[in-house]
Amino acid sequence: MDFFDLLFGGGEAIQSMFQLGFIPKEEDFREFSSVEYQQYNEKECDICGKMYTFNSDLPVSGNDIYAFSEKEKEFMLKGAEIIDNLCEKKTFISDDVKLRYVATLLPGVFSEGTKYACNEE
Repeated sequence: MDFFDLLFGGGEAIQSMFQLGFIPKEEDFREFSSVEYQQYNEKECDICGKMYTFNSDLPVSGNDIYAFSEKEKEFMLKGAEIIDNLCEKKTFISDDVKLRYVATLLPGVFSEGTKYACNEE
């Protein structure tokens, strides 16, 4: 992994994962239902392409609604891949523990403002 992977290939997604507190996988996403497409189209403007959200059984689902374009979903998966590469040959009991570890490897800007932020003194 190099700096450009982080900057252009998933850095924002990694920041989102620190905010969410979990690392999504392909199976964690589902395409919008027809009702969700209609509701989203009424609130936002035109939809270009498929839209995705998280499955309802995930810890982030609650009252928040997440919407991802195809490209944003791919960036999230790329971010997850970068995290997995950083953790190669290590086993973690949860995404929370994994994110705590990754926060120590990345510049503070990625985890800033989250519970994973490293205190630099």
